[in-house]
Amino acid sequence: MSIRKRCTKKTARVAWQVDYRDQNGDRRHKQFSTKREAEAWYVSVRHDVADGTHVPAGQSRSVRHASDAWLRSCERNGLERSTIDSYRQHIDLHICPFIGERLASELDSSDVTQFYNTLLDNGRSRDMVRRVKIDLGAIFDCAKLNKWIAKNVIKETPFRLSKRDNNRPEMPTVEDVSAMVAKTKEQWSDWLAFLYVAVFCGLRSSEIRGLTWANVDLRTGLVTVGKRADRWGKMGPPKSKAGTRDIPLPPIAVQSLKERKLRSSSGLNDLVFSTEKGTPINHSNIMTRYFKPLQIEAGIFEIRLVQSQRLSRRKPAKCAKFGLHALRHFCASIWIEGDYSAKKVQRLMGHASIQQTFDTYGYLFERRDHDRETLLEIQNRVLLA
Repeated sequence: MSIRKRCTKKTARVAWQVDYRDQNGDRRHKQFSTKREAEAWYVSVRHDVADGTHVPAGQSRSVRHASDAWLRSCERNGLERSTIDSYRQHIDLHICPFIGERLASELDSSDVTQFYNTLLDNGRSRDMVRRVKIDLGAIFDCAKLNKWIAKNVIKETPFRLSKRDNNRPEMPTVEDVSAMVAKTKEQWSDWLAFLYVAVFCGLRSSEIRGLTWANVDLRTGLVTVGKRADRWGKMGPPKSKAGTRDIPLPPIAVQSLKERKLRSSSGLNDLVFSTEKGTPINHSNIMTRYFKPLQIEAGIFEIRLVQSQRLSRRKPAKCAKFGLHALRHFCASIWIEGDYSAKKVQRLMGHASIQQTFDTYGYLFERRDHDRETLLEIQNRVLLA
């Protein structure tokens, strides 16, 4: 390796060129405007060549190019349209505006840390930065597979969330759910079975919308989650292997489903909850026609400022307090209160790992254990008195 000064005759422009051989023995060179930059890069590349991790600039690709290649691989692997759209949004809004034109091989840990800080400085939440980091790590894995980089610097640069950032999921109280059930019986009786499945089975919205009668055993009171309907009504398998699971139904849900089956006719998809045409119900229709007005009628709402359609100003209005996913959290809470083990809750919820279960509901397990210890202490004090 050597550093030499170069000067063009026509423009008298001075440049500093680093000549070296890569780990394969091929001759390479790179120019810099100052000697200091050349020397700094010389030290870095010498270390990378010795480790066998150097990728020449001409062989590397930009982060934007690597991102496009990763999205194409996701499409070839059959990932759901909604998942790919989410990835593309992260790339377009959070990755490419800041590092899209940088060569992937030139980024080091300090660059990645600066990228995290830049996202935070530009209004991204810490949870969003965490999500973007996961996607960017997969992009660099794809780049490494294509030999555009030698190592995945994203996975080597941690971004840790503070414990105070781990917000507890919002969920209704027992009184809220009781009020929902009462109002559903009174005004939306056709939705009663839907509500029971959401409350007592903890299914995701897509899993409820894709539930078929073939996967509901009313004799044994068991629901098998084996299909889901995406945002566009396309049926497919659960998003992960852990998503396929069996969930017991309480007697009240079994009875409600029996009544619904007697009233409904099976469509082409054999769906438990479907439109009149037998197609999956759209999630926004569930919220607009049932779950939002249900909460407002049941007194479970917040006063927020919303844009008036007739006036140019915002005005206060009643807004539903919870999304449909909150019922999934509520179901997990009653399972935990019912003394289910963390492993069983993980299986019933369809979580990919036990860590995901603890990250989301760990405080509920701690509270349950604390209550049990407190009761035991009170019992011993009474018995020894």
